[in-house]
Amino acid sequence: MDVIEEHKVPGLKEPTRLYDYANGVFQALPSRKSLKKAISKGLVLVDNAKGISGQFLKGGEVLQLLQEEVKTKTVSLD
Repeated sequence: MDVIEEHKVPGLKEPTRLYDYANGVFQALPSRKSLKKAISKGLVLVDNAKGISGQFLKGGEVLQLLQEEVKTKTVSLD
């Protein structure tokens, strides 16, 4: 899968959950609902590992948004 957006978390005053922090970080995810779906599908990585919505960020992590694979149907022309 290709990385379509990347964000480095600046130093944070206190640990913040991924779901709360990443809202509005990625342009491709305009809503909290789209962020939640992307996290649940494994499209949001934290330091190259699948992110979990309740995971706490401390600062310095690299967040990546992956391109969702498009599943195509094959049609038989027999």
